Order: sequence, then C-alpha cells, then structure tokens
Amino acid sequence: MVLTQGSRSRMSEGARMLPDPGRGLPAKRLAPIPGMDAAMRRCIDLCRKCEAICIEAARHCLARGGRYAEPDFVNLLLACAESCRTSERFMLLRSEFHLTVCGINADVCEAAADDCEAMGTDEVLKRCVEACRRCAASCREMAGRPVSA
Repeated sequence: MVLTQGSRSRMSEGARMLPDPGRGLPAKRLAPIPGMDAAMRRCIDLCRKCEAICIEAARHCLARGGRYAEPDFVNLLLACAESCRTSERFMLLRSEFHLTVCGINADVCEAAADDCEAMGTDEVLKRCVEACRRCAASCREMAGRPVSA
C-alpha cells in the first residue's frame, strides 16, 4: 500500500481519534447478563479495572523513567493488561477455556502485583498492586468453576 500525503494526514487524524486504552473502559459495573452469575460479572469487572490500572501504571512508569521504565517491568504491566482483557473476553463468550485463561491470568496478575510492590511506595503502583491482587483472587476463584450456560 502506497501512502500519499493526503492519506497520511487522514490516517493521522484517525489515529488522534482513537481512545486512550486506559480511559476508554467502562467505569460502570457490567449490567446483568441473562445466565451469567454475580461472581462472573464481578470477575469481569475486576479484570476491566485491572487492565485499566496496568495500562495507567505502564504509562506512568515510562514517564517517570529510571528503574520504573525497565523493559521487563513495563512489559509485565502490559502483559497483565492484555491477560485481563483476554480473560474478560473468554468469560463474556462463556468459553469452556475461560477456566484455563482465568487461571493463567491470576498468575500474571500476581506477578505484576509482586513487581509493583517491590518498586516501593509509588501511589500509582500501590493502586496497581491492589487491583492486581483483587483480580487474581477473583480469577483464581473463577478458574475453579465450570462454565455457566
């Protein structure tokens, strides 16, 4: 595909219209979905919140620089965000694989919480620790449950 000057400017305009991934997530709790129990709705909500704070924390750490911007640390925060998003989607799909995905997500969230906690008293990272631990606990609970129809 060849980009002309006009297509570049249209592409730039479109890129500016994309929502910030940490800000575009719904703030409200998930509305009741027929056939979905409260525990799964709660887990989905916690995955959404964890995804958002992990993205916020990654951006914060990159801006702060130094040891906060170490690639392995920032990559773990972004991996946690992606894992949470994936878990949420598998639960919404009521996939039989959501048990496995939630179990893996719990491990990723715990690793992110541990690394954030090791960074010290940064307020953004403290919130990330709390969100990751809540999400991990909920996903561990969900990983032990069968799919609800």
